[in-house]
Amino acid sequence: MNREMVKERLRKEFKTYGKLIIAYDFDYTVHNYREGDNYTYDFVVDLLRKWRPYSYLIVFTASYLERFNYIRNYLNENNIPFDKINEEVIDRGYSRKIYYNVFLDDRAGLGETAEILMELYEEIIEFAIQNVETLIKKQVKVIIIACGTATSQALDTLKEKFDIPIIGIIEPTVDYLQKNVKNKETIGVIATQG
Repeated sequence: MNREMVKERLRKEFKTYGKLIIAYDFDYTVHNYREGDNYTYDFVVDLLRKWRPYSYLIVFTASYLERFNYIRNYLNENNIPFDKINEEVIDRGYSRKIYYNVFLDDRAGLGETAEILMELYEEIIEFAIQNVETLIKKQVKVIIIACGTATSQALDTLKEKFDIPIIGIIEPTVDYLQKNVKNKETIGVIATQG
């Protein structure tokens, strides 16, 4: 498959399901396996953080089960997002093979695959920008982003780009809770997974 076919397939899957399932290897993709190696993985880690609201993330590793606690701790300590290690994120009930839309691995075209995912992420942000431009043409005075995912990913970019008040839902919600809810009260949240 050529690059454009891969990108189009991922774009269609994202539009169809609202999320991608991104699997990534641990060693030499986000972590140095051997002592003394000084490789850095900032681009991949940044990419995973950006895709977090739009994907399920599976660490897909050949490591022994006994090493999973180390992997889990390393990922948490370094703020590298993941949902599962060598497990399905969606139970399909019929396959031994873990399903994913795309795999990031140092031995399987990591650079190009990561670039394709970054391009798709930028398309998502560009879509948010186009939506704001459409609303501005309709002469709105304030824009409210009523989506937690869009707020967490695009709000800062949109505020920098436009001279109109743009409000997300996260900060007003937190402000309200801090002012009106006692420490021990239970709070219910209804939301789509994002």
